[in-house]
Amino acid sequence: MNRLWKQTFWLMLMIGLTAIAAAQETAGVPVIGVLRASSPARHDPGMEAVRAKLQELGYVEGRNIRFEQRFANNHPERLPQLASELAAMNVKILIAVNEASLRAAKQATSTIPIVVIAHDHDPVASGLIDSMNRPGGNVTGIISRQLELVGKRLELLKETIPGLSRVAVLYDPAREADEDIEAAAKQLGLQLRMVELKSPPQFENSMKLAAKQAQAAVLLFSPMLFDARTRLAKLAADARLPTMTQTREFVVAGALMSYAPDRTEISTRMVYFIDRLLRGATPHDLPVEEATRFKLSLNLRTAKTLGLTIPKSILLRADEVIR
Repeated sequence: MNRLWKQTFWLMLMIGLTAIAAAQETAGVPVIGVLRASSPARHDPGMEAVRAKLQELGYVEGRNIRFEQRFANNHPERLPQLASELAAMNVKILIAVNEASLRAAKQATSTIPIVVIAHDHDPVASGLIDSMNRPGGNVTGIISRQLELVGKRLELLKETIPGLSRVAVLYDPAREADEDIEAAAKQLGLQLRMVELKSPPQFENSMKLAAKQAQAAVLLFSPMLFDARTRLAKLAADARLPTMTQTREFVVAGALMSYAPDRTEISTRMVYFIDRLLRGATPHDLPVEEATRFKLSLNLRTAKTLGLTIPKSILLRADEVIR
């Protein structure tokens, strides 16, 4: 019995010393907070790419860097509290994924550097930064927001569907509909039909309404709609409504096509900002950048379901084709 007690004692001592050593090893490791309006994903290619690129620079998670993520689960009213939690942890950098997260992060801290990643948003027009070159305050990052991008999506959709004249704009009313899309549609001779996607129970009726009013659709991004992408893609296919989306994940889920910022570029630039800030740079030193590379993704299985023949000109330009 005495021998067993001694063995147990030494085992517990070794476990305790190992835990202390691990705690000492991680003490002082810079923490990067990530604030998202969406729900946690089982598979997050974006964060996986960021982690891989950071590791190439010598940053190993758990050894000399650590991530703390907070998700609002599509309840944007929770973002301020979650941002405050991350700020209270004294994170080294706070990454804000989308406009709502950036607003919450700016409210929570004026000193912690914030790296924003926002698609189809103009932070200058919304007053969140002073200018791209001199953002002011504690914000830097990479965004995509330009009339040419909105117009390009409509242009690609029109080229894909001969005789297209009416396009439904599917959007989350919790987010403002894109004003630029109206100007781009007018320039292309397209009529728009605005259709709200308020909540999942109403998605089916909204998609049927869109199919009655238009020959195709553009689905505008929101965290809620992103989380529901598989269902939305199926509803669009069931309604025989060809849909252009703003991220390739919708195409993987079954939407017809997307024209979106290149994920590799976004991940690379995100790591650039993290590395520079960890090495002592300030947001004042790092102008906000615009995404410059975009990829066209197509789902040929969906095209077949819809009875569409994709023009050769579109196929040749596609960066990704799902067959």
